[in-house]
Amino acid sequence: RALSSGTTATHYVTHTSSTYESAYFYSSEPNKYTTSLCDKVKKIFGFSPDGKKSLSKQQSRRLVDIGGGTGNFTASITSGCDDLEAVVLDPFLEATDTTTDHTTPSTRCTNNIKFIRASAEDFIKDSSKDYQWWRQNNNYCLMKEVVHHFAPGDRVDIFRGVNDSLLTPDSAPPSPSLLIITRPKYDIDYPLWPAARNVWANNQPHVDEIERDLLGAGFQNVTHRVEKSVCNMGLEQWLDMVKGRCWSTFSNFSDDELVDACEIIRKDANVDDSTGEISFEDRLLFITAFK
Repeated sequence: RALSSGTTATHYVTHTSSTYESAYFYSSEPNKYTTSLCDKVKKIFGFSPDGKKSLSKQQSRRLVDIGGGTGNFTASITSGCDDLEAVVLDPFLEATDTTTDHTTPSTRCTNNIKFIRASAEDFIKDSSKDYQWWRQNNNYCLMKEVVHHFAPGDRVDIFRGVNDSLLTPDSAPPSPSLLIITRPKYDIDYPLWPAARNVWANNQPHVDEIERDLLGAGFQNVTHRVEKSVCNMGLEQWLDMVKGRCWSTFSNFSDDELVDACEIIRKDANVDDSTGEISFEDRLLFITAFK
């Protein structure tokens, strides 16, 4: 099965902010995993609470978070940085956050974070339209767990549009202009079942493909590394995440199929008798690129 645009849309429109944030990886309540990830991203971009580390010549800096959803992660990585504003772009903002066009921030905006209903595809150049304000003069771009939703044929054009929206780094030392966080195509350790692993592999682009397309779009110094962390959680918590379709991979299966899948996972799980928990390794690819 392949993740179609319809599958992606169905996955996200059926989630509310509360159901999305109930999953371990996206919890609105800080946990060891989300706190560690936040710290890693802040370190890569060079975000510091007093803003002095950047040595930027500009009065302020802007981060655009493509597919930023609820904006909670965006808020975490920009918290305390008075010289840093953020724009969260997401095509599936909830009804209370919708805008009538791509130029007006939603009502959910805060002092330093604006929400815009837009997608990565909106960065594909269209000479017949004026650039929206959020498609220019950006200092940083974050793509966290969204690149697997891009059609392969659109990736270079999306990356090129993002590159065009970015300013040349003027900090010392320079921070990456773009950070993509995604997961490996094959080398994963999550408690899945064979059919889900096939869906995952069929739809997750290989890191080599992403890096090739970034270079083709004009980015420089493209590198990646794998960040690993051990996750411990109750078996039932993981099964609830599967049945709740915390990842779009699971949206390719019916409710009955997921019930059967959970029985397979339960049978194969190595549960710690003393805690009732399972343990697995989360592996994230951090791909950085410079304007």
